[in-house]
Amino acid sequence: MFHKENPLKTVNVYVLLDDASNTTFVTTQLQCELNIEGVETCLDLCTILACERFPVKRVDGLVVQRLDKCAQVGLPKAYVRESILSIKDQIPRPENCQQLATSNEDQR
Repeated sequence: MFHKENPLKTVNVYVLLDDASNTTFVTTQLQCELNIEGVETCLDLCTILACERFPVKRVDGLVVQRLDKCAQVGLPKAYVRESILSIKDQIPRPENCQQLATSNEDQR
């Protein structure tokens, strides 16, 4: 990942591109590593029970690219969070992807 104003400064990260999602989040660590500023804003999180407003920073101009640099995707505005909640075991690792590819080939 890099910022469009400094494409030589890159950081390797795992990225989930979800075309059903309308919001992008990045960590404060990534923001610091890329040395990018953010604009103060707020996000409203609404559920059936309530709405809550969260202060966040918004960053623009982030670009994701494959490790081999053969493809790039410019991201819409992204919001900065200290951490992004996830279940670490559900994040695919290269070895898991290779196992899945091998398993799929064996089934053919």
